[in-house]
Amino acid sequence: MKAQVSIEYIIFIGIMLVLFTLASYAALSAGRDIAEDNEVSGARQIAALVSQELGISVEVGDGYSHAFILPGSLNGFNYSVNLTESRFVSVSWKNKSYILPTLAENVQGSISIGNNTIENNGGVITIA
Repeated sequence: MKAQVSIEYIIFIGIMLVLFTLASYAALSAGRDIAEDNEVSGARQIAALVSQELGISVEVGDGYSHAFILPGSLNGFNYSVNLTESRFVSVSWKNKSYILPTLAENVQGSISIGNNTIENNGGVITIA
C-alpha cells in the first residue's frame, strides 16, 4: 500500500511541474507580446507627431515655423524616421516599421532624432 501512495505522489508532482512549466511559458510569451505592443505604440506616437507637424505646416501655409523634439530612443532601441516620396512617414526600428500618411507633398530636408524645426516657405516644407 505504501508503494502505491508514493507512485501517486510522484505522478502528482510530475503533473504539477508540467502545469508550472506551461504557466511559465504563457507568462513569458505574454510579456514579449506586451513589449512588442509598447514598441509599436511608441512608433505610432512618433509617426503621428511627425505627420501632425507636417499637416499643420501645410494647413497654416506660408510663414509657418515650429520646433519639435523626437525622443532619443524607441523603448530603448535605435530608430529612424523617413519621409517617402509617396507622402508617408515611416518609423523604423530593429526589423520593423510603422507607416502613416501625411498631407505634405513638397518636403525638403530630413527628420532627425532630437530637435527639429519645420518651416513652410511658399508651399515648400523644410525640415532642419
